[in-house]
Amino acid sequence: MLASFLTAMQTLVGYTNVSYEYQGSQTYAWVEVIAEYDRHWVRDGWGNLICFDWIYSWGTYQCQCLVNGEWRSGQIDYTPWPWMSVSPDPGYAREYRPQPIPWIQSGNVGFKTMTEWNNLQSDVLAGTKRNLVGIPVFG
Repeated sequence: MLASFLTAMQTLVGYTNVSYEYQGSQTYAWVEVIAEYDRHWVRDGWGNLICFDWIYSWGTYQCQCLVNGEWRSGQIDYTPWPWMSVSPDPGYAREYRPQPIPWIQSGNVGFKTMTEWNNLQSDVLAGTKRNLVGIPVFG
């Protein structure tokens, strides 16, 4: 009985075998989409094709159009006469969009004191870490 009483009186000093997940870096990648008039490209008064460098509808993304088998942006045609020998309308475009931020496993980071554990819990509440686990250590 005395042993169980002494065990109950021990204080929590920290956690061992601590692990969690943290957020990695934001990455970007080209995403192919169907080319849309007035979003990815337009024609000037002479019918010359102009592919936008940037689009702004859901944020600011770089943009390119697939024209004659090449990814291009800017003014494509420079024909001085209306509708003579201009490039066809692009069927596809690509946008340089942010990708989902990855979660990276920390692995076992060992023992953490109560102060360190509380700081990790604050990070979890802030959303920069998740799945915080550890084995309580009493002393």
